[in-house]
Amino acid sequence: MFETARVKELAARKRLLVAESEVNRRLLAVELSRLQPAVEQAEQAFSYGRVVSPLVLTVAAVAGGFLLTKGKSLKGLTAKALVGWQLFKRLKPLWDRWRAGAAEAPPSQSDGEPARTPAESA
Repeated sequence: MFETARVKELAARKRLLVAESEVNRRLLAVELSRLQPAVEQAEQAFSYGRVVSPLVLTVAAVAGGFLLTKGKSLKGLTAKALVGWQLFKRLKPLWDRWRAGAAEAPPSQSDGEPARTPAESA
């Protein structure tokens, strides 16, 4: 008789926990749906910044080199323009390769696990 009462008590506790879990699942789903727009905006801003940042840094460095020098003559500006052009020609292939690699990168998995290599998949 004691065991029957204990089993009924445990069954009632189990039903309560199952109901509580269902409430928590639904609350979590609501919270995730509310966070989704913010996450999408953050991902978009991050991807935009990742593309623009190297270009902005390069332009800023070249502009700083032009603006912070003491020589104001046409000869000095021409020399700086030539150096800037040479720098651009050297960095452009790196920039193109980096952009091509970023465009070909496979999308990340949404389950949070790292991508598997073909050997691991087999």
